[in-house]
Amino acid sequence: MPIKGLTNQAPQFPMIGELRKGAPKPEQGNAPGKDLTYFRFTSDVPEALEAFEAAYDGEPRLINAFLPFRYVDENWEAWQEAWVAGGLKHRCDGEYVVRIQDDDGAYTDPEPGTVKCPGGCKPSGRLKVIIPELRRLAYVLVLTTSKWDIHNLDSQLRALYEIKQDLRGIPLQLRRRPQKKSMPQGKKRVRREMWLLSIEAAPTYVELQLAAQEAAALPELPETTGPIVVDGTTGEIMGDEWDEETFAAGEPELEVEEDEEFIPPPDFLVVQIPKGERAGQTLGWLAENDPDYLQLVADGAKDPSVREAAQLTIEWAAGQMQMPF
Repeated sequence: MPIKGLTNQAPQFPMIGELRKGAPKPEQGNAPGKDLTYFRFTSDVPEALEAFEAAYDGEPRLINAFLPFRYVDENWEAWQEAWVAGGLKHRCDGEYVVRIQDDDGAYTDPEPGTVKCPGGCKPSGRLKVIIPELRRLAYVLVLTTSKWDIHNLDSQLRALYEIKQDLRGIPLQLRRRPQKKSMPQGKKRVRREMWLLSIEAAPTYVELQLAAQEAAALPELPETTGPIVVDGTTGEIMGDEWDEETFAAGEPELEVEEDEEFIPPPDFLVVQIPKGERAGQTLGWLAENDPDYLQLVADGAKDPSVREAAQLTIEWAAGQMQMPF
């Protein structure tokens, strides 16, 4: 049986370090460290520090990453929080408290929508990532207190989730990018450059995904081991009703009135171009409308039967005064 509060927790990997945006705090005063243009990695594990320094230069602006869990909210959390030297005072969603410290120092989680935010809180975001170069199944916590970072990461992670409804296994790149943002300065507002966070899929993964989506969007074509044959009279793609004798003769099984003379076109004229710029067009149509392309098919088609049919079509067209198509 589980021990309540000890062994009934959600699955979790160990934390091996932190990625920060700012320099260390000054030794004197409570001011935060200077905002950097690159990531600063900290860890209590010497092997993790050595592996990170071996994989990245001293001022990395791009970090390779995977996410450890399936859903956005398992990897990412963002709250309004109030902190003092002794720890967290309260956490809220900007309107109602979700965790608060009592007078005796203990924490309670009020029922949703019951305790109003007492104020004095600031945005705080935490993203769990696995850095493959560390070779550890342990996450690194990416920290930010920027509302623009939180907006970026939240929307980007939810877009990535829509790819396959699972964030695990997607190779990602965590970046710092310069962006101009409007900020108050005295009684006016000025635009300042800030190096913000963003996360996106790695280019190799994007290339594979786009190719897969393009293939999935193509219409399904009937399976065939040879050229697609079209009825020259009706334009119908012929199926199982063409037996070997009929195919060899090149004429469909049509009921023709005895007093009507029916002269079917040569079978090579109705062979279709299987793919390419003129996919679906017959060789007879090319003879009349695009003889240059027909010559290209005769010279360079991969299927020898198509090349032969194209050459026969060219020879046949040369002896005709008027095409029947």
